[in-house]
Amino acid sequence: MKRVFQILTLPFVWAWKILSSGLSVLVNLLLLASLVGVLSLLLYRPPVSVPDGAALVLAPEGAIVEQRSPIDPMTRVINRLAGGPLSEDVALQDVLDTIDRAAADQRIKLLLLKPGRISSISLDQAQSIGAALARFKKAGKKVIAFADSYSQAQYYLASW
Repeated sequence: MKRVFQILTLPFVWAWKILSSGLSVLVNLLLLASLVGVLSLLLYRPPVSVPDGAALVLAPEGAIVEQRSPIDPMTRVINRLAGGPLSEDVALQDVLDTIDRAAADQRIKLLLLKPGRISSISLDQAQSIGAALARFKKAGKKVIAFADSYSQAQYYLASW
């Protein structure tokens, strides 16, 4: 009787093994596909085309700082999802590098400076950015500053 039971259940045992192995393979493939998808989204950089005669809009937002303060990644994600303001600092060196690269790029002919959202900037930082703007002008390009209203520091920066 036991032998007959084993013979009758043998196809079900094999069917169960095939189903559980297949499910395991399917889950692993889905996990691998998800991992590849996330990595491709993180590493994908769309091509940027800059037409000849382009204008660079430089509109720093927040405090201009020498070194950025660390922000918790979860705070950054939650603030972006909630649409709330994220008071990120703008590194001075990033602004200077952007202006210098634009001065060397033959496709960029104009820099539109919008200092209206700079919350704080020191005199030394404004002078450093002003010197970079002077180098931009020396390359034969124009700078236009625009804002609805200026603080004293913003006005000083726009005067370069």
